[in-house]
Amino acid sequence: MAPAKRLDVPVQDLSLIRGIWEVRVKRHRQKQKKEQERMENSALTRIDQQWQYRIYCKSLKTKDLQRHLDPPTPCTGTHGHRPPQEDLTVQTDSDRLIFRLEGDRWMDFPRELQWMTYLQEWCVRGTRIQQLPDFLSLFTQLTVLDIPKNAIRELPPDVGRLGELRRLNASYNRLRSVPPELGSCEKLQKLELTGNRSLSELPFELSSLKQLLHLDLAENSFVSIPVCALRMTNLQLLDLSANGLTDLPQDMDR
Repeated sequence: MAPAKRLDVPVQDLSLIRGIWEVRVKRHRQKQKKEQERMENSALTRIDQQWQYRIYCKSLKTKDLQRHLDPPTPCTGTHGHRPPQEDLTVQTDSDRLIFRLEGDRWMDFPRELQWMTYLQEWCVRGTRIQQLPDFLSLFTQLTVLDIPKNAIRELPPDVGRLGELRRLNASYNRLRSVPPELGSCEKLQKLELTGNRSLSELPFELSSLKQLLHLDLAENSFVSIPVCALRMTNLQLLDLSANGLTDLPQDMDR
């Protein structure tokens, strides 16, 4: 009887193969992430956003379109439930795209604003709006958030996703606290929180704002200098006037 043939079966180290595959997957994901970031920052993306908004505008009725695109005109004492046309404008100032909203008839942001993610500045003043919109984080190109003299009760955690933000003015609102996520806005240079009355402390996470030059906390309820302010290494102006300061932090080192 002929002897059985010997069959050699190659055995591979599966852990080695798995490791090689995981490295390839990781590199592929990194490449995808870089490409996504490149597209988000590209001019083509901004152009696409603007065209999307134009397409949306074409679907509006004429009177609604006028309300969103007309330049401001002197108030003529219009009465009614809808805010007057001149209270809302989108304008180009030099190379900046600015959204302006004014008037105490406004109690909420217009939903159409979510299409304007290419905007670089918001200027919202003198309204009865109590909260920022849930689509705030879509405005990744926002450099100025100017929202004084409204009825805003809180800044949402999403404000920390505005990575290009340079100036935030939330003075004369109804803030009781500031979200720690604001510390992620590392490019912030000017923070104004004057006249919120019930505001008495800042989260330590704001220590990360190393580029902050101007911090205005006047007319609030602080009894001590916020520790985070002492860690802002480039701070040039700190206004704590009209507070109830009683002591200084024990670890005050500058």
